[in-house]
Order: sequence, then structure tokens, then C-alpha cells
Amino acid sequence: MRDLIKRILKEEVGVPSGIADSAKRLYLDLITRLKRKTITGNSNFNLLFKNKDGKYSFSDFKNFENIKIEFEFEGYDIAENPSHSGVLIMGMGHQGEAQLNDLFDLVNVTNNTTTLSITLAIPTSIPEITNKDIIKTLMDNQVMIVSSLAHELKHAYDGYKKPTEKLKNRASYSAYSSVRTGIHEVDEFIYFLATAEDTISTYEDGEVLGSIIGKMKSDTFEIIDTQIISNTQKFEGITLYENNDKEIHFLLCEDNDTEILESKIYNK
Repeated sequence: MRDLIKRILKEEVGVPSGIADSAKRLYLDLITRLKRKTITGNSNFNLLFKNKDGKYSFSDFKNFENIKIEFEFEGYDIAENPSHSGVLIMGMGHQGEAQLNDLFDLVNVTNNTTTLSITLAIPTSIPEITNKDIIKTLMDNQVMIVSSLAHELKHAYDGYKKPTEKLKNRASYSAYSSVRTGIHEVDEFIYFLATAEDTISTYEDGEVLGSIIGKMKSDTFEIIDTQIISNTQKFEGITLYENNDKEIHFLLCEDNDTEILESKIYNK
């Protein structure tokens, strides 16, 4: 599973030099600008950062004039989401433009402004947030924000280095990378199943020796926990069922190694 995710989310042209430093400078300037920003209601707003003297340039990605960060807000009801409180980070993105050519390839549109976005979730009980609320959320999550800024700048760099892309490749990446649930345990961790079988073949089934459920960090793929859930059953499917501030429940399905296209569903 780890290899599959890495293959699908692979970076096409490697990690460009200097991108981490550029992301850190952008983050610090973002905090400084927000301190001077007056927020009106919970309306979306943009901040523009000029790439003067190549302040945010890295590697050979230098020919852009500005970085624009779009702040977008969505409301959520704390009563319906008791495990959450305060202003939450829902996601970040790179707003690149592309057009389809006659071969159905995506052709990136060159723009002097690199546009990034930050989406925040605000409790509906807060009629109007302040710049201090946003700053606190960004500073409480500094490591994640800087890392995400670098990740989104990398997408801009990829578009510069690789101006065309197959549509199916973009769709495959989006399916694995664009969805955030707002549930910390699901967004920050990957849960997986693994089964051991008594066979030397990578194809033929063998006697089931047991199944485990595991948990790894989504950014580093570091496995931080595993539990044996059966010594005799072969579990191969997992999906989120429900969660609260103390527990998270999954539905599991079993592969019975027969031609019968049916499976029992278990609540873990």
C-alpha cells in the first residue's frame, strides 16, 4: 500500500533546491501581513506577495512576479461536530490554470502570478473572526503550514517544468490527494490492513495466519501502531464508519478466498 501511494503521488521532477526556504519566508511574511489585515465579516480575501529580488524564487523557478494567497472560509456546526472546535484548516491548494488541446492533454497556462489557497472552517457560532483567530490557527500548525506551502509551490514548479500532462494522470493524483474530511484522525493518518498467508507465492492463496490493522503518518509513512485483529480471517477492505473525540470506528470486509462474490462486514 505504501508503495502504491508513493507511486501515485510521485513528484515528476524531484524536489527543487531552495523550496523549503522559500516556503518558510512566505509563511513568515504571511503572518506579518495578517497582523496588519482587517477582516470584514467572514468574507473571503486575498493577499498578494511580490517576488521582489527573487525573494520566493527557488531552483530555476524565477520568472514569476507575485504569489497570491486566497483565503476561503466555510462554516461548520460544533453541535454536529463535537470533536472539533475553533478555526480549523480544511485544506490548501495550488490554483493552476490549464486548457485541453486536441490530444486531450492538459496544457498549463503561463501566468505571472502563482496562486495558492488556504481553506478554513469557522464555527457558525462565531459571527465574525479576527486576524488574531487566523494567525493563531496558522501558528499552532506552523510545521504543517510551511510543509503544505512547499508542497503547493512544488505543483507550480511542476507546471513550469512540465507544461503538458495527460488528463488521466491528473485525475489519478486528484483522487488520492484532493480530499480532506475535516476529521483529524483521517486527514493526518493512514489506516491500513495486512494479512499473512502460509505461501511462498505472491499470487496463490495460502493458509491465513492472521490479519492486522495499522496506522501510519500520512506525510512520512511512518508506522506508529499495529494491532492483530484476527488469527484466522483475511481482512482486505476498510472504510470509515463513525468517529467521536474518543473513538474511531471502521467497517472491515473479509476475503474468503472463494468464487462467491459476497463478504461479511465487521465493525472494528
